[in-house]
Amino acid sequence: MSRLNDWWTTLRTANLPTVWSNVILGVGLSAPTVSEELLATMFALMFGISLIYLAGMALNDGMDVAFDRAAGSNRAVAAGRIPSQLACTVGAALLLFGIIVIAIGATLNSTPASTQAWILVTALLASAVVMYNVTHRRSHWLAAILMAVCRACVPILAALLTINSVLPSVWVAACAVGIWTIGVTLIGRGERGGEPLVCGGIWWLVVAGLASLPVVWMTTSGRWDGAAAGLLITLVAWIPTVARMSRAGDRSGAVCWAIAGLAILDCSLLLSAGHIVWASASIVFGAVTLGAQRIGRGS
Repeated sequence: MSRLNDWWTTLRTANLPTVWSNVILGVGLSAPTVSEELLATMFALMFGISLIYLAGMALNDGMDVAFDRAAGSNRAVAAGRIPSQLACTVGAALLLFGIIVIAIGATLNSTPASTQAWILVTALLASAVVMYNVTHRRSHWLAAILMAVCRACVPILAALLTINSVLPSVWVAACAVGIWTIGVTLIGRGERGGEPLVCGGIWWLVVAGLASLPVVWMTTSGRWDGAAAGLLITLVAWIPTVARMSRAGDRSGAVCWAIAGLAILDCSLLLSAGHIVWASASIVFGAVTLGAQRIGRGS
């Protein structure tokens, strides 16, 4: 059980529901109806993106072992409970398998015209994961941007595999997810010793939350009451909670809530587009993330 918990924490498994929510965001804004073919593609993409996410986390701890040890981290790799070489090997294998699964999912609901697009986005996602782990100690802004690219690619890829194109609302939603991710990264900078604190992350979350407003204009099913509900959830409830934790010095807790907030942001955007069912799934994933983090924090 101890070894399982070490891998759970190393891979930040608790955060996987937010990845699934990002997939639902792209699918929900793109697909007018649900079919068996669509669900098969969506679940394949969820699985593939999950593998890539886990790969990034394993590579992060494996390649960051020297810094983590110098900072006195008790993470499994830094503490020697998981060899750093094994973590990197597992990460590389998960990354490869994730790309393969996405390719399989693309064959379930794709046309030759869209092949180049989804291959390009998948390559960008995988490259950003590797580049982040190689360069993130050199610049906190470069790290934040690369993390944003990773997250923004998910709804875009979901749209491409769903309808073979990316609607304007999906572009806005992807930008919002990326901006929120920058906020998460800045809040988490300084969570552990050995790195400087960075301020301003909360304001990035606020900007991302406001993306609900243009989504109403860009979708034929857009609803202002949905946008209002989404803004209440993000701006009045979720973001102030993250801010209070951060001010109280609980950076780890603030990061965990901000990460779970990605699913809440997805819910807000889907409510603005009038997709209640998809929005409900996203908010459930947010709650599941917080519950899973009780087993092992995904900060």
